[in-house]
Amino acid sequence: MVAAKAEGAEDEGVDEGVAPDSETEYIRSRKASDLEQEAGSKSHQFCHYPKNPFCKICQKARMMAPPAKKKGGQKRLETKSFGDHIVADHTVIKSNGEEGVKGETVALVMKDTHTQFRHVYPSQTKSSESCVNAFNHFLSHKDEVGAVYTDNSRELIATISELVQTSNIN
Repeated sequence: MVAAKAEGAEDEGVDEGVAPDSETEYIRSRKASDLEQEAGSKSHQFCHYPKNPFCKICQKARMMAPPAKKKGGQKRLETKSFGDHIVADHTVIKSNGEEGVKGETVALVMKDTHTQFRHVYPSQTKSSESCVNAFNHFLSHKDEVGAVYTDNSRELIATISELVQTSNIN
């Protein structure tokens, strides 16, 4: 559908003093005087983007940001089967309103890195006995475990020591 416009009629609602967006493309100046002026502008103070070397807030924020360096190492572990590498850690719920059905406030979270299988084992205490039960449920008697990565908590170390004596953990 094409709208016809009478000769001499002006567009209503169009600002005469504003140029179309394609003509007003912003190009940032690198001159110190321009950057100082930009640092004090309302648009820069609103979002602090892009970083301005003359803006105190930009400098402090950049100073607190962690370094963005890439570090070497593998991104994925080389595993061949379930149990080659297991990760285990406890999580503790400190709020009384968030406990489990039987009053569980601790959970052992386990993950196999080969299959990405995860399981959470809630418990009332962070005891070695509850950890042994969780490991026995997570692993079959046929599974051979290559490595277990933990945060070195006493309960998990005692559990792994016990399981090394009774099962297939290497």
